[in-house]
Amino acid sequence: MSMRLAYLCPEMGAVNNTFIYREVETFRAKRCEVALFSTTFPEDKAHAEDPRWVNDTVYLYRASKAGIVASAFCVGRTRPKAFVSSLCVMLTDIVSRSGIPLVERLKLPWHFLVASYLARQLILQDIQHLHIHFSHTPTSIGMYGAMMAGIPYSFMGHANDLFQRAALLKEKVERSAFSACISHHNKRWLSERGCDESKLHIVRCAIDTGQYSFRFLERSEGPLNIVSVARLVEKKGILYLIEALNELRREGVEFRCRIVGDGPLYEELAHAVSSRQLEEEVELTGSLQQEEIQDMLREAHVFVLPCIVDSQGDQDGIPVALMEAMALGVPVISTPVSGIPELIESESSGLLVQPKDSPGLAEAIARMDRDDQLRAHLAEGARSKIESEFDLSHNVEKLYQLITDALNRFPETTSKERPAATESGSE
Repeated sequence: MSMRLAYLCPEMGAVNNTFIYREVETFRAKRCEVALFSTTFPEDKAHAEDPRWVNDTVYLYRASKAGIVASAFCVGRTRPKAFVSSLCVMLTDIVSRSGIPLVERLKLPWHFLVASYLARQLILQDIQHLHIHFSHTPTSIGMYGAMMAGIPYSFMGHANDLFQRAALLKEKVERSAFSACISHHNKRWLSERGCDESKLHIVRCAIDTGQYSFRFLERSEGPLNIVSVARLVEKKGILYLIEALNELRREGVEFRCRIVGDGPLYEELAHAVSSRQLEEEVELTGSLQQEEIQDMLREAHVFVLPCIVDSQGDQDGIPVALMEAMALGVPVISTPVSGIPELIESESSGLLVQPKDSPGLAEAIARMDRDDQLRAHLAEGARSKIESEFDLSHNVEKLYQLITDALNRFPETTSKERPAATESGSE
């Protein structure tokens, strides 16, 4: 019998969750059944490539309040021990956990009710394991839901969800079958906060290298073609890229730079471009579809993403945009923030400059402009790094084995705790 999994994440169907869809597709190719759940619907951000991701997903926050309450009564009636035990855990989390902001504690009863709706779906679909992406709200809901359903769960933290928005991390790790860490940096960060290191396993957030044809673009006459792809927020460091480009122009380097993405800093960055009179060289394109981004990357001589730790302490994990550029054969420049040095070894698979160092960034870009042999060396090293460590099939196999081991350790749910087969799966 095939493994029956459920995936839970925020905003299933959003363009920036493409890596999750590819992971699900890889599991399905292994003959696993995968049910899709999401906390919220991706308003105005639906993934246009394949509407299945929206149509096949149960959006928990779109359920009616009556349906959510009815699910709580139903799970309480059919699985009283698991329901009461989970309720007691949630109440304990509210009253006895130090270091958790009051506002986060007050959300837990609602998370528990939504978790009961999730639990009912998991039970009715006979799900064996719940895997969750992002360690904040989805894992809070998934943790209680899995406990009520009597199945193991695992979760993967990424960046902002860990560094800025997570609560109960120690408890989430302790109660999980395992926690998948995208980097050794994240594993150390969790361990330093008291999380059980034996449950922390490195599973890279990865890409399907088969979908990225390697093609190194040699330099010819004309400007250096620079591309950056990022959500326009402080931690991506795009302002420092603009400052570096201004320095390059003063030095007489010819270039064209396209910055792809949208976000709260769009207007500020547009002003930074215009105030430096860089409109002819720098374009803020806004959001683009995945095919458009890949076409743009195939024309790029260098990809730049100068990440920083922002003023609130937030930082990136390992940006997928860097992986995609490296897989396609585009030499990359970034910074040694968070897990990025695990992806980019400076002078081998890319160049690293210090965060917020615009002159250093300008010099790194100028090196790419001057030295085609360097670019070719870095492009080849980058592709090798992606294939050896950040390939999707390799990392899904790791995840599959961790889930298999978890199921082998986890006791079977007793038949007394199973709901009646005639129950409806929706409210």
